[in-house]
Amino acid sequence: MSSMPGPSCAKILLQVVALAWTLLLTPAAGEQGAQAAKARKNITSLLTRIRHTSSQSYTRVTMELSTEVPYEIHFLKEDASRQLPPRLYVDLLQTRLRMDPTQPIVVQDRLLRQVRVGQFAPGVVRVVLDLRSVSSHRAFLLPDPSRLVVDINAGANGRETAALEKPRGLPPPPKPKVPAPGLRKIVLDPGHGGKDPGAIGVGGVAEKDIVLSLAKKLAKKLKQEMGVKVVLTRQDDTFIPLEDRTAIANAEEADLFVSLHVNASPNANLRGMETYYLDNTNDEASILLAARENGTSRRNISDLQFILSDLTQNSKLEDSVTLAHRIHSSLASHMGQRYGDVKDLGVKKALFYVLVGARMPSVLLEMFFITNKHEGRALAQKAYQDAIVEGLFQGIKKYQESLVVVKNL
Repeated sequence: MSSMPGPSCAKILLQVVALAWTLLLTPAAGEQGAQAAKARKNITSLLTRIRHTSSQSYTRVTMELSTEVPYEIHFLKEDASRQLPPRLYVDLLQTRLRMDPTQPIVVQDRLLRQVRVGQFAPGVVRVVLDLRSVSSHRAFLLPDPSRLVVDINAGANGRETAALEKPRGLPPPPKPKVPAPGLRKIVLDPGHGGKDPGAIGVGGVAEKDIVLSLAKKLAKKLKQEMGVKVVLTRQDDTFIPLEDRTAIANAEEADLFVSLHVNASPNANLRGMETYYLDNTNDEASILLAARENGTSRRNISDLQFILSDLTQNSKLEDSVTLAHRIHSSLASHMGQRYGDVKDLGVKKALFYVLVGARMPSVLLEMFFITNKHEGRALAQKAYQDAIVEGLFQGIKKYQESLVVVKNL
């Protein structure tokens, strides 16, 4: 006749059962290694660097990746009980960290306190943006090289709301002013630069040198004759990423953003000038040109048509179209008067990365073909450059005059 187990026996029996279940539910060492290997295999990208550009009402954070990856972005409200500010966090999936996670990236502008980063899981890098206030945001991916861009804007009233901690050492924000009619500040963007020469033309002349010369001449003329402040995205032969150029214009709170380029083609007979504003297009030539200026493939431009459709500056689209026509017609007219027949290729639309996210009217100009033997040689001449500058200046001046007229209606 068997007896019931005593208390000690029952306890041992329970421990044995618990251990059995643990062994059943816990992967063996080999299986754990397989899971870790699988997680590593799914990692397709590296986060290598984070940079930022700031102003009082705008901050752009750019995350540099080795390849394009899926991501998720979430907002967390302020948690006063835990002394936590409002936060945005971005989970980069299939990604491994390839930068120092130990020290936060201190920003300390009026919208963003700092950026923290860490390997949240084997295949997930988490980037946390500690905000000073509840702000609006939007994010988009750009390829070649891959980067995730997050734009943070001040609240709907145009000023940041109260935060947990006021910025130390910063003066109080100025009271908003009623803008006067006309133009206050213009950002000129000489395309390419540094390791990116742009197109190479007749005699080995580089696009980056031509457009920098034109930008400096135009900046001087705008300051002297219109009294506007002019900021150049680059002052010398320096490489500036495309998204940083737009960020400079936004941070400067410019009234206009004008990106200067010269055109190129394998067909040395092509000539003329064309002007672009940001919008989707089905025109094959415009798509190919945008791919060249963006440093990416035609396929990537097609893939981004839908993604960027809601990032085209809808609120400034009409003004950008007007600016494009004013500058284009003035340049074509002035160069035609000075040099005779000018091939007018028209005002068009395309997805140029450098215009994405601009918060002001913005255009990109392709001023003649550096690969055409006549226009290429002329572009390197001082008199020809001075004539282009005069045409651009007259177009910007006419745009300003149209603003004054509208203001007075």
